[in-house]
Order: sequence, then structure tokens, then C-alpha cells
Amino acid sequence: MKNINFTFEHGGVFAITGANGSGKSTVVKLIAGTLQASKGKITYLENNTEIDPNNFHKHLSWVAPYINIYEELNATETYSLQATFKKPKYSLEDFLTKTHLTEHRNKRIKYYSSGMKQRLKLALALFFESDLLL
Repeated sequence: MKNINFTFEHGGVFAITGANGSGKSTVVKLIAGTLQASKGKITYLENNTEIDPNNFHKHLSWVAPYINIYEELNATETYSLQATFKKPKYSLEDFLTKTHLTEHRNKRIKYYSSGMKQRLKLALALFFESDLLL
């Protein structure tokens, strides 16, 4: 994708579509700040004030198959760690119940099935306060 100029407004829902290899994942990585643009600039604004790109992660939640989580932690520890960065929408018990991980709360994530890991990643993105969800 080239020459993108777009403003995402608060409260909107947006989709990035295109053929395989067209740059969709690259655009998401650029927005998330995990990839640097070779040209151009991404500006993050809150109330018409620019947000420092180094602090943008505080406003962002995202989930993708290639995102890693600390597999030496368990679900309870992972929830607590995430809560140091973002405000939870649910208590720990509700979080574990909604993700069907209550009985696995003390099991290290490295022993979770791939589906359980994906469920945990989604919950970490959805169940904590965030201005932008990718």
C-alpha cells in the first residue's frame, strides 16, 4: 500500500481489506508501532493533542497470531501484569470465568493448547480499557 492518508475517528469501526500481499498486515504493524515506516509519518492524537509515539502503547490493544505472551506465567499472573498497564473491565474471577480458564488459572501458559493461548490473547485485548483495538 502506498500513499495512505487516513484519519481514524474515535468510536469508529474500520476494516482494512485487500488482496494477499497488498500490505494489510504491514499497515496494522505500522499503526501499532511495531514497524517503522520507511517514508511518511503516523500521528496519534487525543483531543487534538499529539500523543508521543513512545507512549502510544498505553492507548492500544491488539491481538494477532504472531503476538507472543509470557509463557512462563499463568493466567492469574498474566492478568495482574496486564492490569499494571491497563485498567481491567472485569475482576480477575470474571476474566477467568469469561475465558473458561478458571480451572487452568495456575497452569503455566506454555502448557496451554493453542486455542487456550488464542483465547487468552483475545481476552487481554478485549477485557482491558483501550482507546484503539487492532
